[in-house]
Amino acid sequence: MMNNLRKVAAGLVVVLLALSLWSSAGRSQEQRGHAVDGSSAGTVKGVRQKPLAKTGGMSAEEKLVRDVYARLMRYQSAAVDERLADTAGKPSDYLTFELRNIRSGALADIMERPLAEMVTAHSEAMISLKQVHLSEKNAPPHAYYEAAWTTAPPSKEQPNAVVRDIPGVTDFDSYTSYQVRVHLQGKQVSYRALVLYRQTEGDRQQPAGRAAHVKILDNVTGDMNTVYSDESPRVRSPWKKYVKTSLYFAVTRALTEARAVGQSLIPADAPIGYLPGDDVQPDQSDPLAASDVPRPLAEVTAVNYIEHVVAPWNANWGAMRETTWTVDIDVRFDCPHNRWTAVVSKADSEYEIFYRLLAGVSEASVASATAANHCKMISDLNALGNVAGVQWYMVSAVEAHERVHVGEWRSSLNPEFTNMKTTIEGLSVPNTAGMTAGDAKTQIKAMAAYTNAVTNAFQHARTTFYAIADPNAQTDAAEHGVVDPMIQSIRAAATSNGWAACPP
Repeated sequence: MMNNLRKVAAGLVVVLLALSLWSSAGRSQEQRGHAVDGSSAGTVKGVRQKPLAKTGGMSAEEKLVRDVYARLMRYQSAAVDERLADTAGKPSDYLTFELRNIRSGALADIMERPLAEMVTAHSEAMISLKQVHLSEKNAPPHAYYEAAWTTAPPSKEQPNAVVRDIPGVTDFDSYTSYQVRVHLQGKQVSYRALVLYRQTEGDRQQPAGRAAHVKILDNVTGDMNTVYSDESPRVRSPWKKYVKTSLYFAVTRALTEARAVGQSLIPADAPIGYLPGDDVQPDQSDPLAASDVPRPLAEVTAVNYIEHVVAPWNANWGAMRETTWTVDIDVRFDCPHNRWTAVVSKADSEYEIFYRLLAGVSEASVASATAANHCKMISDLNALGNVAGVQWYMVSAVEAHERVHVGEWRSSLNPEFTNMKTTIEGLSVPNTAGMTAGDAKTQIKAMAAYTNAVTNAFQHARTTFYAIADPNAQTDAAEHGVVDPMIQSIRAAATSNGWAACPP
């Protein structure tokens, strides 16, 4: 989340995206690196979910796979939101995916593997996708994807087919295999899928995460290749109102300018689930920017974050979880149009955080280092405490990790607040004889569009938040920023005291 794109609205479906584990309700920092379910009070995001030998960060191959399914969920969410613009959707209306066992390598290594081991053949049921584009005049089209269960056609694959038999397989040099569980309308299917890709185009090396040539072999979820190549912004609901806002004009302007100079609409360093236009904000050059909605003094222009440092709610090193989302509005009278309009006057996001050392682990310091223990101390710090038999670590390093998650949550919610604010401040009620500001506020808050805007902002932000790999390069870097100077100080003390040298 350190670059600008990590502050983008990647936001999205109502149901929580579980892109790492089949059944975990959340993530937290666990003693031995295994996943731990979050408590019922809220979904947890924490630290230790990696094997001991795994390094921080996500590979470009894994990001490519997770990204295309996250983008499809956002497009399908847009379809549901547009269809149910004035009513609240159910969680089961939204398409969600869980991905696991993501493995990548050279295609030559699996050429003789049975194809059925790598890609599930057509099952009895599959997800059919319908791509829909909406546009105004010559403006860049926005997209959504309708998704529905359908009966799969008979498989044309030969029973004894191997990977080498895939049509056009020689056009690729690498692969990523993975397992999927897809949920929609109360039904779920688990299956295997495969991505083939080539990283180079002629003599040109493609940016990380944007392979030159990609083929997704997924026999259960529609045409994922169409989703991968789609660079449309998502439809925002209700469409008829959105196209009259300054945000729509700003997205149109930004995409037109990018295409004019040949700029990619999905940068290589974009976060998972990014869609063109996510990072666009209106400015004074956009129509209606100065007069979209009258704004009274009660308006808030940013989320107010409220932190609660609490006692540990589980047995782990530390964790962070969002808890409540409180939104309110003010109204002002629009005399020329004889109506009352809404303005967001409150947007409070509360979250909980804890960090500590586990029982049996001591705070590493120069003062605690001795000839007998300094090598173990350095080893535990180098491993970021993620090692069997850990004895030494630093509580400030655990906190630094959790602070990264706080930043990720803000980067996930801030753009959704902007979208919510645009929607709510487009709401109004006609004035009637004797109507007060309180009456108008009550009527606006009773609208389904208001409820949907508030709910979707929070749920979409959660989807973005939990789609971020944990741990990742930023969390590891935050911990190293604390422990590395301590390691240097301990080594200097060892040299000064003439203690035996430690392994590098």
